[in-house]
Amino acid sequence: MKIGLLIIILFFSHTIYAQDYPINQYMKDLATDDQEQSFRLNEVFEKIRKFNFDEQKKILLVLEKSVKQEKNEFLTTRFSLLKLLIERFYKGQFYTQAMKADFMNNLDKAKELKNEILLADGCYGYAIFLNERQQVAEALFYCLKSIELVEKVGAEKFYGVSHRYRILGELLYHTREYEKSIQYSKKALYAVMKERKYSQKVSTLNTIGMTYQKLHQNDSAIFYFDKSAKSATTQNEEVWVTIPNANKAQVWFTQKKYKQAFPLFEADYRASMKMGDFLNAANNLQWMAKVHLTENKADSALKKAKKALRLLQEYPNSGAIANTYQTLAAVYKYQNKVDSSEYYSLLYNKIHDSTEAVVAKSHSEIVQLRLDDEHNKSKIELLQKQQQTEKMNRNIFIGFILLISLIAFFFYNRQTKNQKQRQQLKEAELEQANEQMELFKKTTFENLELIESLQRKIKQHNLDPDLQQNLEVLKQKTILTEEDWEIFQKLFQKIYPNFFDKLKNTNPSITSAELRFASIIRLQMNNKQAGAMLGISPDSARKTRLRLRQRLNLAEEVTIEQVIELL
Repeated sequence: MKIGLLIIILFFSHTIYAQDYPINQYMKDLATDDQEQSFRLNEVFEKIRKFNFDEQKKILLVLEKSVKQEKNEFLTTRFSLLKLLIERFYKGQFYTQAMKADFMNNLDKAKELKNEILLADGCYGYAIFLNERQQVAEALFYCLKSIELVEKVGAEKFYGVSHRYRILGELLYHTREYEKSIQYSKKALYAVMKERKYSQKVSTLNTIGMTYQKLHQNDSAIFYFDKSAKSATTQNEEVWVTIPNANKAQVWFTQKKYKQAFPLFEADYRASMKMGDFLNAANNLQWMAKVHLTENKADSALKKAKKALRLLQEYPNSGAIANTYQTLAAVYKYQNKVDSSEYYSLLYNKIHDSTEAVVAKSHSEIVQLRLDDEHNKSKIELLQKQQQTEKMNRNIFIGFILLISLIAFFFYNRQTKNQKQRQQLKEAELEQANEQMELFKKTTFENLELIESLQRKIKQHNLDPDLQQNLEVLKQKTILTEEDWEIFQKLFQKIYPNFFDKLKNTNPSITSAELRFASIIRLQMNNKQAGAMLGISPDSARKTRLRLRQRLNLAEEVTIEQVIELL
């Protein structure tokens, strides 16, 4: 009875869970790769977001387990993007560095999959995520990449195109790309009208107005501020009515229309305090202080500027703080309080310089990100081309494997035969060279013996003129001429390849005469025989041998023959 009741309870609870959290439907929507995938991802996101934080965590855990079981790269990337979108609303409660690394890895997979809709959504989601963490440079890069893909694929295939353009316009404004900011913000307005998401129209018009203000095109700036305020009134967005009006008041301030500007600053200040937007309230206070200063109301100006600074200490923002420092410096200067004026001027300059450095760094980061992206893109394209080539080569290999094998076999046999022939020819040339060298040595030795014999006879017969003449002729034939040396050298190098190069490497300063002497030693000739061949006396040959030993830096116990035989 108890077991049956438990089964009923478990079944009933599972049914409720399935109805409340339709995991299978979420999985199906995430896994479907079609032209509607961008809209379907947003639908899943909106459904999950209706649950409370704990329930969302449970859903994500169940989904993650199911996604891992599927082992589908498209599904894995979509789920990673879904987690990132949900994380936006919880400011770090889900987020970890591992999650970021996982998402970046999946973004690379989206590139490899060549799924441009998935890649555009991934870049957009990551851009929003980065922007909310004030990582402007990276956010701009990924937002711009998303828009490029949207325009390439077609805006009709994507959810939230107007929001993408609007965010891109704002990011470009913050990185001082004002012309491009206007360009993309106007595209956002067109998308707003097409999607009928009029709530985004107000902020987009305001961004365009602020951008024209930065470009000192005041008439255009006021035109768009007025349109923004009017649109806010139409949409019953009271909080947004005062914001563009306060921005318009800044333009009027530069035009010295102080009386018209002050009420607008004051109205936005009160609205901001009511809504709890203390940062904007502080910024309006310092503008009101500026107006008071033009009216010579230094005390009122100081009071408002200090109040602004107190608010900014709780809700810091570098831009608003810098503006307030600048206002305080001006007030103290008006009051002739030089030290205080210089103090706040220094603080202002410090923040201003820091801001300029951040902007410069952002531009360099964007350039580097683009370079890295191009490099990564080239890498992926190269990998894809390699995969295509491998596939094509594999098919060709399968189709023509027999022919390739026959060609390879024929080529191998031919190469083997040619190599064998070359080896035989080389061996024959070496054998012939050895024979010629042996003949050369034999002839040389016979001539030397004959010379010695003639020299003995001359001594015995008291210098017979005929014998003396024959002896001189024979000596000349024994001595190596330059022409003989060239022939001898070629023959010698065939038998002992690289002999001369190796000898030069031991001592580059070795002379040509010493090289010749070394080659004769290699043929196992003594000083007497070497001297006869080189046309020098045995004593000179001995000296040459000694110099050669010194060149080779030989120890006393080492003979020159031992060293030369190793070369």
